[in-house]
Amino acid sequence: MQKEPRECVIKVLWGDILMLLLFALYLYFYIGTQNDLDYTLPILYFVFYCFMRIYTQGNSKEIIVLLTKIVPIVIFMHITVCCLQFINIIPNFHDFFHVGSTFGNPDKLGAYLAVLLPFCYINQKRKIVGYSALIVCVFLLFLLQARTALLAIAVPGIVYLVSRNILLKKHLLWGLIPGVFGLIALIYWHPVSVSGRFFIWIVASSMIVSKPQGWGLYAFQKHYPEFQSNFILNHPKIAETFNIDVVHSSFNEFLNIGVTLGVLGLLCYVLLIIYILISAYKAHSPLLFPLISFQIVSFSYFPFQIVPLTVVFVLLMAMAINSDSTHTIKIVGIRYRALVIISLIVFSSFLSFSNMQNYQQWQLAVKYAQDKKTHTVSDEIFKKQYPQMLGNGLFLLSYAELSDKMGDTPLSFSLLKEADNYYSDPVFLQILSSAYEKQGDINEAKRKFEIAVNMLPEQFNIAYEQILFLQRIGEKKKVYELALKLHNKPIKSTYYVDSQIIKKRLEAIILSYEKTN
Repeated sequence: MQKEPRECVIKVLWGDILMLLLFALYLYFYIGTQNDLDYTLPILYFVFYCFMRIYTQGNSKEIIVLLTKIVPIVIFMHITVCCLQFINIIPNFHDFFHVGSTFGNPDKLGAYLAVLLPFCYINQKRKIVGYSALIVCVFLLFLLQARTALLAIAVPGIVYLVSRNILLKKHLLWGLIPGVFGLIALIYWHPVSVSGRFFIWIVASSMIVSKPQGWGLYAFQKHYPEFQSNFILNHPKIAETFNIDVVHSSFNEFLNIGVTLGVLGLLCYVLLIIYILISAYKAHSPLLFPLISFQIVSFSYFPFQIVPLTVVFVLLMAMAINSDSTHTIKIVGIRYRALVIISLIVFSSFLSFSNMQNYQQWQLAVKYAQDKKTHTVSDEIFKKQYPQMLGNGLFLLSYAELSDKMGDTPLSFSLLKEADNYYSDPVFLQILSSAYEKQGDINEAKRKFEIAVNMLPEQFNIAYEQILFLQRIGEKKKVYELALKLHNKPIKSTYYVDSQIIKKRLEAIILSYEKTN
């Protein structure tokens, strides 16, 4: 008997082309970064996409049925963990938040659950289990104040009801006013957070306009905080209107992609999203609802930084693209499908293991750096990891701190200058300014402090440190002017430091100057 050829037929679709373009753009910016720990995840996601496109070819319906069975169990497991954290039986995996399941951060948990929840109501056979998970989960998200997640549940839920003719158009009109009031309530639930989001979006949009070809993979680690500093300096009135903080994300995946990969990358991503939504809609696929939920989350958060959620999205996207039967560009035959799949798994495993090793070695080096007796061991680990991590600003900063402890000031200063190419925030710039001061480069020390102060103009601690620095270099008049300005500034937040204590110290500086002048 003749053996059947081991060949899998894959249709190359427009979604694949857009994914390939996005991946090519990413690789263009990725080459030369020398920071695999931070920037290889998208490569793994692309490999996973290829794997799922091959694996789910022809069996997407079975996988959807499986998801409708598994998802309620996963949701109940997270709810159980949250309940145990509420009553302090198990700790949360976060220093600031009390409850967040295995994610630590309740917003990350909320985003993940919001995308999974549609699988609870698209299953017509297990309604009791699905709806129970839905109700309990919504209640939990209210308690956790996960506003974006609640919106990401509501919108696809309404689309689902309309698509099933459970909710008619006249009902939508009646529900328009309560819906608007509900949206306003979500905004006023935490207005400071909403204000901060709007400011971040304005600055990120300005970055796209300023550099439409893209800022590269260090867009938010390095460039965004410094661009924000310059933006506030040039637009003080806009800055006074909003709540300001230093972040390393725009809290909007469309802006994240636009800033990082440029207008071309943003265009490819928008077209890809439109394509998969239309494909799911035309195929009457229930995947439409979790895909909509993911887009709602994308508008106000950073789901691509949540690994389990991104894995779910890539799976949904691959199955949605597989559902397109009308826009085939080319049919490709893949012989020995199992061999291709195994190769993808091996490559992904190797890359993941390598990254895990780098991270663990870095953590070990930081641990040994805490004890003077093990400084030499820590230094050896840092030296060994340096070639693989020399593009990671935080790694270089931790290495510089160890070198400073060991008395190797030239190496510490060199590492800090290297880190300045890849990372920026007010605390780091303060450390860098101090290093420049020790090296006698006062002008550069001044410049770094000015950038840091402008990043967060409403906060007192960095501005106060700048005043102390100017005191040390003898600029008495400038010290007086800045001290007077900072003392007269209203206190809006005491999150970082007790501003009242700083004001008392400023009074002493002001009095001392006025007595002698």
